[in-house]
Amino acid sequence: MRYKHSYIHPNLGRLANVCIVYIQVSGKPKKTELMKLLTSQKDHIYKYITAGGNFSPHQFKLIETDEMGRYSTSLKFINSPYYFNFNEDTDYVGFYVNYSPGQERIVEATNNVNWKIGFDHFITWLSNLKRELESPNLWERFQNEISGLQLITDFDNSKFTFSEYEELTEKLKIISQRISSIPLFENQQREIIISLERLTELAKELNKFDWKNLFIGTIISIIIQLNVTPDNATILWELIQNVFSNYFLQ
Repeated sequence: MRYKHSYIHPNLGRLANVCIVYIQVSGKPKKTELMKLLTSQKDHIYKYITAGGNFSPHQFKLIETDEMGRYSTSLKFINSPYYFNFNEDTDYVGFYVNYSPGQERIVEATNNVNWKIGFDHFITWLSNLKRELESPNLWERFQNEISGLQLITDFDNSKFTFSEYEELTEKLKIISQRISSIPLFENQQREIIISLERLTELAKELNKFDWKNLFIGTIISIIIQLNVTPDNATILWELIQNVFSNYFLQ
């Protein structure tokens, strides 16, 4: 940018453009030049991912964009909605970051920060990413387990008669005896057997409807809490279905 300098000559007593001086004022650097991460900074990101041991660089995609003069560097976690963005701020003097997943929210963002603080947020993001990827999504697992069951809905609220209780007890014993045929861990087998014994006792007090719901809920809880594999869970449900066929499972 140029500025024209004028002054009043003391002998002429009026404004005179006696001398015109053009001064070249250096403008701010282009935004894209200011916001583009240095190669050394991108290398620092690469090395940190490699050294961390939890991720590999091939799981990420580095994307550098310049849209309408607005520059950003993004790191996308492949095949997921998760990302970390370095974006220019509105004053072009630094950048802000936004990322998902956040510490306590799906998306978190900062105000103007420098490289060190921005990189600290990147470290936090990797920790958040690991946490979310390792979360088993228990609600989804629960829905998957319950959706695969075909329940008989016309179960009454009366208590078990003596003969019904004897029949129920025999069925639960059969399941306990056949549990060993499923390749479960020892603690998983033990917990199922203990739970079946507890359910046997509770059948003396609960009505049929409540007991059925408790039985199903107990088995689902064991599968989820003890991290029974989907294959073994399927075998377990098939065993239960065969034993209780036309009883409360179709």
